[in-house]
Amino acid sequence: MNDGSPVWTSYYGGDGVQVGKGAIPVEDGFWIAGSTSNGGQGGYDMLLISIDQSGATNWVRTYGSDDWDFCNDMIPFNAGALLVGSTYSTGDQVPFLIHVDLNGDEVWSQSLDQSGEILGVSACDDGGFIVSGRLGDLSTDSTRSFVARFDQNGGMVWLTDFDPGGISYAHSVVQMTNGTFVSSGGTRNGEDHMQIQAQEFTAEGILGWNSRYGSGGDFEGRGIVETQDQGFGIAGYNAVFSAGGRDMYLLRADPNGDFLFGKNYGGGGDDEGYSVIQGTDGGFLVIGEARSHGPGIQSLFVVKTFEDGETEVDEVIQYFDPVSVPSLNSQPPQSISPCPALAGTSVSIGQGRTDLRSYRLMNMQGQVVDAGRVIDGSIFLRADLRGAYVLEVLDLQGMRSRFRAIIAGN
Repeated sequence: MNDGSPVWTSYYGGDGVQVGKGAIPVEDGFWIAGSTSNGGQGGYDMLLISIDQSGATNWVRTYGSDDWDFCNDMIPFNAGALLVGSTYSTGDQVPFLIHVDLNGDEVWSQSLDQSGEILGVSACDDGGFIVSGRLGDLSTDSTRSFVARFDQNGGMVWLTDFDPGGISYAHSVVQMTNGTFVSSGGTRNGEDHMQIQAQEFTAEGILGWNSRYGSGGDFEGRGIVETQDQGFGIAGYNAVFSAGGRDMYLLRADPNGDFLFGKNYGGGGDDEGYSVIQGTDGGFLVIGEARSHGPGIQSLFVVKTFEDGETEVDEVIQYFDPVSVPSLNSQPPQSISPCPALAGTSVSIGQGRTDLRSYRLMNMQGQVVDAGRVIDGSIFLRADLRGAYVLEVLDLQGMRSRFRAIIAGN
């Protein structure tokens, strides 16, 4: 509806973990892409669901190897769709792409020959596409953002990466009216906090300007859209000038990457933005998640703004979901075992929860001292760690949990 009220709601998936990452309209309804722990290939697989105009399921397909495979984004492509993400089929996590036809059958797939993952994909005006993400060992504090352009047959035209000497990633990328590309993401280069990073690339992949936004705490950028004045808007979060925790954040910049304004939306909990579009009236629609508002622990959060980022009202309208979803026992982990833990040993998180994807270990000043993949509900603690830390874990539904971890020497 024009006022944002829901037309219908539905859910897809059963036992295990299913997470949606993208949706596109098709002739007879919609396609939803994501990942599932119930795929037929092995481990976690890419997931594609076809539904009709009323939300009823037409068919379900999964793709991947006999190891873990994740989908992070999808676009319409060559009379079908392109799904992008990563695969562990080579032993390391590497960027992965798959093109499927209108029946959901695989046309081609390929992986890049270096560690990393694709986080976003966007169409190009020549019928090809461009992807964005990060390269390097994702378990370390040294990753670099990258964008790569492909032709309409899936052949790589160029790949450009950017190494700031710390953590860097490109979450989304868009082709601008003038033929250049602009990416949005985050970086932590010699700082104790994340900053939003936006970068311009020429049509040939040469890095132009590189802009960072935010100070004093964490800012991260995700979705990006070209604006009517050939500048851009970025959706993400701001953990500094917020009502509490993280606030959904809309950033506006001019065609040169210069900051115009930033607006926060949210309450006392963590509220984050993932996608943004600009309407014909010049206003913006920012889509994300809320823990400050809504009928449950975590809710879909949609904000409609004017061109200047202001909203008509401050009140958040809450819609209670009429669909009853069975409980899947997805309580966040509350501890590690054993605790205190011994440095140089493996520890279990949340009694060995197998739906946990990654972790970050931070000291009491908020600095990340270790990060990596959670394997079968466990992580390995470096031998040089001592004292009190904050352990942050991310599950496959995108939910973050934090709790204190005490690490002692052997």
